[in-house]
Amino acid sequence: MDPRYLALLDRVERPARYLGGEVNAVVKPRAELRVALCFPDLYDLGMSHLGLKILYEILNREAGVAAERCFAPAPDLRELLRAEGVLLPTLETKTPLRECHLVGFSLQYEMCATTLLEMLHLGGIPIRAAARGEADPLVCAGGPCAFNPEPLAPFVDFFLLGDGEEAVVEIAHRVRDGRRRGRDRAALLRELAAIRGVYVPALYAPEYDPEGRLVATRPLDPAAPERVTKALVTRLDRAPYPTAPVVPHVQTTHDRISIEISRGCTEGCRFCQAGYLYRPVRERSPERILELVDRSVAATGYEEVSLSSLSTGDYACLPGLVQALAARPEPLAVAMPSLKAGSLSPEVIAAVGRTGKSGYTIAPEAGSPRLRRVVNKGITDEQVLETVASVFRAGWDSLKLYFMIGLPTETEADHEAIADLAHRCLEVARREGRRVRQITVSCSTFVPKAHTPFQWCRQISVAETEAIHRRMKRLLRHRKLHFRWHDPRVSWLEGILSRGDRRVAAAIEAAWRRGCYLDGWGDYLRLEAWEQALAESGVEPEAYLRERSLEEPLPWDHIDPMIPKRYLLKEWRRALAEAQVGDCRVEKCSACGVCDFKTVVNELHTEFAPPPPRPRPPAPAEAPFWRYRVGFRRTGPARFLSHLEQGAALVRALRRAGLPLRHTQGFNPRPKVAFGPALPVGSEGRAELFEVELTRPLTPEAIAERLAPALPEGLELTGVAPLAAGAPSLSEAVGLAVYEVHLPEPLAAVAAQLPERLARCDRLVVRRRRKGKVKEVDLRPLVVGLTAAGARLTLTLRHDARGATRPAELLAALLGEAYPGDAALRVVRTALLRPDGTPLAAEPLPVAS
Repeated sequence: MDPRYLALLDRVERPARYLGGEVNAVVKPRAELRVALCFPDLYDLGMSHLGLKILYEILNREAGVAAERCFAPAPDLRELLRAEGVLLPTLETKTPLRECHLVGFSLQYEMCATTLLEMLHLGGIPIRAAARGEADPLVCAGGPCAFNPEPLAPFVDFFLLGDGEEAVVEIAHRVRDGRRRGRDRAALLRELAAIRGVYVPALYAPEYDPEGRLVATRPLDPAAPERVTKALVTRLDRAPYPTAPVVPHVQTTHDRISIEISRGCTEGCRFCQAGYLYRPVRERSPERILELVDRSVAATGYEEVSLSSLSTGDYACLPGLVQALAARPEPLAVAMPSLKAGSLSPEVIAAVGRTGKSGYTIAPEAGSPRLRRVVNKGITDEQVLETVASVFRAGWDSLKLYFMIGLPTETEADHEAIADLAHRCLEVARREGRRVRQITVSCSTFVPKAHTPFQWCRQISVAETEAIHRRMKRLLRHRKLHFRWHDPRVSWLEGILSRGDRRVAAAIEAAWRRGCYLDGWGDYLRLEAWEQALAESGVEPEAYLRERSLEEPLPWDHIDPMIPKRYLLKEWRRALAEAQVGDCRVEKCSACGVCDFKTVVNELHTEFAPPPPRPRPPAPAEAPFWRYRVGFRRTGPARFLSHLEQGAALVRALRRAGLPLRHTQGFNPRPKVAFGPALPVGSEGRAELFEVELTRPLTPEAIAERLAPALPEGLELTGVAPLAAGAPSLSEAVGLAVYEVHLPEPLAAVAAQLPERLARCDRLVVRRRRKGKVKEVDLRPLVVGLTAAGARLTLTLRHDARGATRPAELLAALLGEAYPGDAALRVVRTALLRPDGTPLAAEPLPVAS
C-alpha cells in the first residue's frame, strides 16, 4: 500500500468512504487472481448496488480468488490523487487498480462513461483497450448499459451481458488458467469469447455506408459469434446470495439489507428496458427469503430490509411474506421500492405500514388512461386512487407519484392528466389519512432505450422538456403538492450515450479530457464541455436522438437479449393501436420468444404457509428496563468516522451482538441508545462512552463477551457498567473533555507560548457559519485549561449547555496565521469528565482487551 494514500484522507470530506475494513469485508492478502469490482460512482451510491454485493460474495467463495471493491473518488480526493501521483487503490488491500488481474465495472447508468475512464486513468491503466500491454489487467464491464456496448467498446476488453452468477466464475477460472499457461491477452480474449454472454469488441467491427450510416457490426474472427446471447440463471432459488453483506461506514443511498425476491418482469411496459433484458421471471421461494432475512439481520445489524425486484407487488406469495416479516419479535422496517398501483391489497399495505416505513411510491408513468394503454402500463386511475386511500389509512403521511414526459404519442392533454390525477390523489389522502405532509410529483424525460419496442422513437429536446416543466409547475400549484423533475440536460446526454454507436467513443474520450466526471450528478455536469467534445469529435447529437427507420440496422443488433427484434416491432405497432398485452404470469403467453419451456421458463412460487409468529417482548411503556454505560476506544481508521456514522456503527454492533435492546415507541421504533459528545472527524478517543437500555438484565461480563467481537475495526470495548434507575443521563453527566493535541515539531516554540497567550485573553471571538448565517462566538469561557509540553498540548474544554468548541477551532483562533491546518494536527480525546472535573471514565468496569 502506498502510505501517501491514507495521508490524503485527512484532507478530504467524508474520508470514511475510502477506508475499507467495514464489517463483513473480505480481505485476502494473498491471491492467485485479484479482481477489482469497480462502481463508477461514489461509494454512497455504489454500496447500495445489489449486483456488486452478489459478485463480491460469489468470487470470494472461490479459492485463490480475491474480489475487492473500488469506487469513484469524490472530486476532492480525485484532485489530490492526480496532484500527488497516487494511484487509485481497492478498499480491501489498497492494491492499485493496475496491479489487479481483472478490473470489472458495473454499468448501471450511461452517464458513468467519463467516470469509468477517469477511474482507469487514476488506477494507472491505459484508457483504450488497444493501448494495453501484457502487464495490464483485463478490463471488463457488465450491467444493463452493456446491452448497447458500442459507445464504450474502445475502452473495454470484454463485456458480460446478462446474469453474472455463473458466468463470472467461469470467467475467473479462464483468466486464472490462462495466466498459469502464459496465454497472451489476444489468445485469452478469444477464449473468453466462447463463454455465453461475453462480448469482445476487438473481435468485431462496425461497417458504414458512404453516407456514414451503420450497415452492420460484423465479427472479424471465427472465435466471435455473429450475435452474443446474454448469460441466464434459470433457477434463482439455487443461485448463491450474500447473507453477510458488507456494512458501509457511511450512510448510503439505500442503507439497509436488500433481498432480491425475484428477477425479471413480464408486465410488458414498453418503455422499460429492464423488463425486456431480464426475462423470464424467476422468483425466490418465500422460505428462502425469510432465511436470507434472518441471516442478514444477524450478520449486519440492520433494522430495515428492502424486498427488491422490478415489480415487487407481483410476487406471488407477497401477502404471506410480509405477514411473516411483520410478525418478527424485533422491529424490522420493510421497504418495497418497486410497486404498481393495485398490486398490493389493503391488508398488505397495512402490514407494511406497521413495520415503520415512512414513504410510499406509486409509478403511474403516464397521466392519462390512453397513454398508459400506449405504454402497456396496465393500471387505471381507480386503482391508483384506491392504493392512495389504503396507504394513508395505514398511517403513511407522504406519497411520491412518478411519471415520464416525452412518451410516444404524448399530447398536452396527457400533461393535464398528470396534474389532475395528482390533485385527486391529494383529495383522497386528505379524506383517508390522519395527516398529509406532502405528495411529490416527480417527472423525468423519457429516453428510448435499446431492445425495447420504443427503440425506434425520437427523444424530445431539452427545450421541449423545459416547456413542459413550466406548464406542470402552473398546473401543480398547491402547498401540499411538490413538483420535482429530472435535469433535462442529463436526459439529453443520456439519450446520446444510450443510443450511440462506436463513433460516440471519441466524444466520451474528448469530454473526459476536458475534465468531465460524475456526469450523472447535476452539480458536476459540465454540459458546455460535452457540447465542445461532441463538436470536435464530429458527433451530431440529433443523429442519435432522431426517430429511426424500422428497417435500418441499429448499433446493438449484434447483441441478443433472447427477445427477437420482430417481437419488439410487433409491440411497437400494438402501442400505436393502443392495444395492451397481458402479463404471462397470470394470462396467456405473449410469445416474446425468451422461454423454451424446458429449461427457460417463468419460475413462480404460489404456495406459502407463514411460520407462526414468534413472541414479542412487552411494549417499552409496560416493561422494566436496565441501563448500562459502555466505554470504548476509537483508533486507527475509525477516527475518520463522523459522529452519526460512528453512532450507526455502534447500534448495528449492538444488534449483531444479539443484545435485548429496548426500543422507542411510535411509527419508527429505534433502540434506546445515547452517545457522548461528538468527537471531531479525524480524532482518536481513548475514553469514549455511550449508554444503552436493555429489556432484561445481563452482567457486564456477558454484555462485553457479546459486544466486543461485534464492533467494527478501530472501535475497541474498554468497559461496561450497570447504572441505577435514577442516574443522570450521559448528556447531563458530561461537562468537560480533555484533549491531547500534537502539533508539528517546528511549532514547539510557538506551542510553549499558548498558555500565556490564552491567559491574557479576556475574549477569543470566532465567526461560525451555519446554514448560510454567520454567528460570532466567544471561545474563552469554553476553555478550562491549556498546558504545553514541547509540541504537545493538553486542552480541557467545556461540553455543556453553554456550548462547546473543537480543538482545531480553538488553536486556529490562538495561532492565527501560524495555524498549520486541521490535517497537520493529531487530536486524541483522553477523558470525559463531570462538570466538577471528576472522571467519568472510572465508572465503566474494566474488561479484558
